[in-house]
Amino acid sequence: MCVRQNVGLALTVLLHRLNSVLRGWCAYFRPGVSNVAFCYLSHYVWMRVVRWIRRKHLGITWKQLRRRYCDGGWWLATEERELFNPAKVSTTRYRYRGTVIPSPWPTAASGSDHTNGACGEPGARRRARRVREAARGNPLVERPAGRPEPTSPRPRQASSLLIRRSTVFRSL
Repeated sequence: MCVRQNVGLALTVLLHRLNSVLRGWCAYFRPGVSNVAFCYLSHYVWMRVVRWIRRKHLGITWKQLRRRYCDGGWWLATEERELFNPAKVSTTRYRYRGTVIPSPWPTAASGSDHTNGACGEPGARRRARRVREAARGNPLVERPAGRPEPTSPRPRQASSLLIRRSTVFRSL
């Protein structure tokens, strides 16, 4: 909007167009962590509009620019409009919902038979109970077989696939 061809526009028209875009952008990105982006956007827009004014009025000094377009301060404003400042938009963090978030998984209270409130396959909870009871030393439940002891590593054999590949590549 601050391109070279729009130098003939009035500042109030330019500010009206910029403000509507900036307000919409800030309203969309307000939730979340966007304060740094808003500060950068504020600086960027201010510099672009000031450069547009300096292109419109060649030879204008900073003192004249501030007196004419900033009301003695540094923020651009006219009698009708002021440049929207995205840095003043307060960001909102996501609201903590805690246990209000609906869970897609069945709870233990729902009484579904196939999982019984446990994760995994249908009989996982029953098998886990047997393992726990066996670990406590319950003589009625036989102890499940443990993992076999680690053996010595297998000797590496030359892969016939590697030998075949090397002969194919040599022939190429």
